[in-house]
Amino acid sequence: MNSIQAVAQLIEVIIDDEDGLSSFFVKWGVSGVSGQYISIAREDGNENVYCELFDQVNGSEFNPSLLRFYYSNKTLVFEVAPPETFVKGLEKRSIEIDLSGVQFDENELVACLKHLFR
Repeated sequence: MNSIQAVAQLIEVIIDDEDGLSSFFVKWGVSGVSGQYISIAREDGNENVYCELFDQVNGSEFNPSLLRFYYSNKTLVFEVAPPETFVKGLEKRSIEIDLSGVQFDENELVACLKHLFR
């Protein structure tokens, strides 16, 4: 299976902070267990987005045209185009995150993602 399924426990979004950084972070999994997250960030002036899944070791820069997102009905999906993968050495190209169990501002979430993937 090329997809990772997750149920969100925490969402954080930042749009253009005082340092020109925008970011999106979702944590999932068992409470108290580290390393179950995705973080996507972009600095103003940088054409690429930085994506980290599970661990900084898996962090990579992507051209936004190779990393896409889809959002509908409290489900967020990230996909990377081949030959890229989210986890080095594994064929994980899609992450589907159920956001229905956490509170967040839907407009802010969409605005942040559009800003990151502009």
